[in-house]
Amino acid sequence: MNENWSTTHDLALMFVSCAYRGDGVLDDVERQAVRTMLLLRFPDLERADADRIVDHVFLIYLSDSGAAMLSAAVHTLGTELSKTERTEIVKDLSGIASSDGLVFPAEADFIARVARQWQVSGPPSDT
Repeated sequence: MNENWSTTHDLALMFVSCAYRGDGVLDDVERQAVRTMLLLRFPDLERADADRIVDHVFLIYLSDSGAAMLSAAVHTLGTELSKTERTEIVKDLSGIASSDGLVFPAEADFIARVARQWQVSGPPSDT
């Protein structure tokens, strides 16, 4: 596997950020949801490689550069992907947010901000 940063890393960083921001924990259910979404998006990706990417981006997310890297990932994917792909990723983010049975306000806010920035429909709002 190429350890250079890729679109897969950008997307994984977004997924991990969404899962973690609700309660400050990336539990096994959320980690599995992130991995599953990556494997669905990138069918040639091996499961072990997906796990390594999730671990790698999680450490980056927790680092001092995490916020800047996340912002760059959202921007990069927003410019590289089609509107249909962006819409599907927003749906994926909603699935990840709800994977542990709860959607926290911080998760919903993140998804709504991404949807606005990408000019796509976001998840239904509870407010």
